[in-house]
Amino acid sequence: MSEGFAPSRRQFFAAGAVAAAALPGASSMVSAMAGTPIALKGHDEWQAHIGKQFVLDGTASMKLVAVHKGGRQPGAFGRGQFSAVFELDRAAPSDGTFSVANAELGYAELYMQPGKSQSGKPTLYAAFS
Repeated sequence: MSEGFAPSRRQFFAAGAVAAAALPGASSMVSAMAGTPIALKGHDEWQAHIGKQFVLDGTASMKLVAVHKGGRQPGAFGRGQFSAVFELDRAAPSDGTFSVANAELGYAELYMQPGKSQSGKPTLYAAFS
């Protein structure tokens, strides 16, 4: 294949941004998506939000109670391995992918696993690497 045939990544993403900007409500989407996506934020950014409320799947409230560093060195996204633990006021759902939102951090789809805190409260755990 010739180099002129395939668009560069920059051209590909620029074209996608132009197409997205043409959608109804694009200005609110762009402002909501500004900055680093929540799923790509690092340990320190998550750590700063311990004690804050998050929304699970648009309905349930949960609180970030812990952020633990893992043993792996920073990888492709320039961050090390870590996990986030959320405490719920209701029974934790089975493991799966959930929408998670916070007014300051933003929105993401995260794979989470259920557990229990030392006090017996239901938790959800998300791992980042």
